[in-house]
Amino acid sequence: MVSKINSKMIRKWLNDSSQPTIREDIHKYQNLVNREDPLPLQLPEIRGLLKEMNDKGKQEMASNLDITFFHNQRKKFPHLLFQKEINQFILQAAKDNNRKRQFISALIYEVANLIENEDESTWDTFIRELEPLSNRCGLYHTYWALYFHPAREPLHDSWHSQIELFKTRLAQIDAPNIEASAVKEELPVPSDLNTAREQKLKNKIDNLAAKLQEAERTKQSLRKELDHKTKLLMQQQLKLEQAALKEQQLELKMQQDKEQWQESRNRQKKHELFWKQLQTSWEEEKSALLEQLQDAGKALSKSEKLVIQKDKELSALKREIREMGHRSQDSKESASHLLSGLYENMDEINRKLKNSPHKSELRAQLKKILDLMDLLENYLDQDEPESAVEQPEAPPADTTQMMEAEQNKPDEDEVQTFNGIFYRRDHGGYISLENGEVFNITESMVYQHDLQHEAEVLCRPKPKDGTVYYDIEVLFQGDDTYSPVRQFKGYVLLGAYHVWYCVDMNHPDQRYPIHYKDIEIQKPVDGAPCTFNIAENSRVARLVRLYPVNGPVPAETKTGASTPSTAITDYGPKKEKPEPFLEGCKIVIIGGQRKWFESVVVETGAELIHENGTSPERVYPDLKSSQALFLLLTATSHRASWGTIEVAKQYQIPYFVIQGSKSNLRKLLWDNRQQIKQGI
Repeated sequence: MVSKINSKMIRKWLNDSSQPTIREDIHKYQNLVNREDPLPLQLPEIRGLLKEMNDKGKQEMASNLDITFFHNQRKKFPHLLFQKEINQFILQAAKDNNRKRQFISALIYEVANLIENEDESTWDTFIRELEPLSNRCGLYHTYWALYFHPAREPLHDSWHSQIELFKTRLAQIDAPNIEASAVKEELPVPSDLNTAREQKLKNKIDNLAAKLQEAERTKQSLRKELDHKTKLLMQQQLKLEQAALKEQQLELKMQQDKEQWQESRNRQKKHELFWKQLQTSWEEEKSALLEQLQDAGKALSKSEKLVIQKDKELSALKREIREMGHRSQDSKESASHLLSGLYENMDEINRKLKNSPHKSELRAQLKKILDLMDLLENYLDQDEPESAVEQPEAPPADTTQMMEAEQNKPDEDEVQTFNGIFYRRDHGGYISLENGEVFNITESMVYQHDLQHEAEVLCRPKPKDGTVYYDIEVLFQGDDTYSPVRQFKGYVLLGAYHVWYCVDMNHPDQRYPIHYKDIEIQKPVDGAPCTFNIAENSRVARLVRLYPVNGPVPAETKTGASTPSTAITDYGPKKEKPEPFLEGCKIVIIGGQRKWFESVVVETGAELIHENGTSPERVYPDLKSSQALFLLLTATSHRASWGTIEVAKQYQIPYFVIQGSKSNLRKLLWDNRQQIKQGI
């Protein structure tokens, strides 16, 4: 019988384990439950409430507190067992807040029907009806209804005073009488049972209580295990979600990589197709060029044959010219002999004319002789007749050799050249090439090529006997006024202690000792006119030119330069670069190289837009918004010049022509600064 009861109780416990700790119908009192966490349980009032409760209320409280025990409906309620379980639950609630909340919820559920329709607006009515409510439901039910009333927080002072009054009223009640009557009511001793049967029932109750405790422990263990497994399940579920998310990300990345690969593959196919088309076009161009080359070779062969033929004709014409010259010379000699004979004949006729009776005939003959002599003298006085075929100044001796030399001559485009910049020194200077090489040049080379400071030059290397020489061509002239060298005109003076000086012609008090190398090499003479250089922050003179002591100074002429020489001009002190005076302006320059003009334009504060003249259309948008156009006609095409000039005229932009030097560009920018700034 006991095992049957236990199995039923365990099944009931298992069925009830899924119920929530707090009933759903008292969730609206959750704040009241949480508010009791820090407060101790009011045990006297709780015991009083338990005593007032009927069997149905106790059964519901046991169900709310998850207290499970067997109760036969045909028998009386087991008050002692219920009281024992309640006491044990109260002890657990003192240590466990969850148990405490569950117990408070059970208390609220017991008096919920008394306060379910109450709020702060019905507070006064509730206070007036305390006495009838106490008589109808009991003092402790009324106390707990007052304790859990919804107006507790809004009307805390009034609520607190009513609670204190009610506690005082409860204290005045005779507690021993109430307890004795309650014990007597809870434990009725039936008259038909003897002591042995009561003891047997008590033992069964104890065994049942022990088994219930064991079942409770099993329940707690199973609940902990369930919580642990639930936690593990949640962790695994979280890992699965993370793995699924990662899998989605990997799939998305794989899809993106696949699309990128496909796109790359398509681009590669396009490039391959383009490359094949390009190769095909190259092959076609190559074939066309080969055909043109063959045609050109054939034409060249024909031209060579024609040249040889013409050369033979030219040689024949030369021979004819020489023969004609010889014949002409023989004719003149014959004419001279004839003229001498005529003079002799005329003398003979003159002698006969005195004594001859035929004077008229002799005079007629003499007249014919004189006319013939005039003709001969006119013939002899004429210059040598010009050849019908113009003779070249230096005809080649052998046409075939000339053709071979022309074929073996290297193309100018294939000759290696380097751009460079010339920098002035007090004697000569040096050129820095774009490939990093630097070489010195003498003063005579500076004078010959009319080089000025920071001139842009083109150098062609020519190796000779293990040494590299350079042919220098000025591309864009520099400006000596900004060089670190000052040049003066003056004369040589032999001072005290045999010290040689150069004296400035305009300032005789300015004397500069001559460098010893110039004294040894040029051997100056006292009083000789000269041109000399003085380096910046130096007092030593370097002779540039020496002139004869007696006689005028010869005019300075130079070769290899397109601008007049300024070598004998007195530069005076080095000019300082001006403050920027074209800030905010945009200057367009057509022709040459950008580096030729950049330093000059930048020092004015303007922005430089440059085009070398090959594609002038690229600067048209910038030219339309610029303030000035400059053209270097010697280093650009006619198409670029006229095209940019037309755009400048259309948009009323002033344009200027650079005369091949940085000094000219500086002068143009300074002289026309007001006109340029008007376009801002």
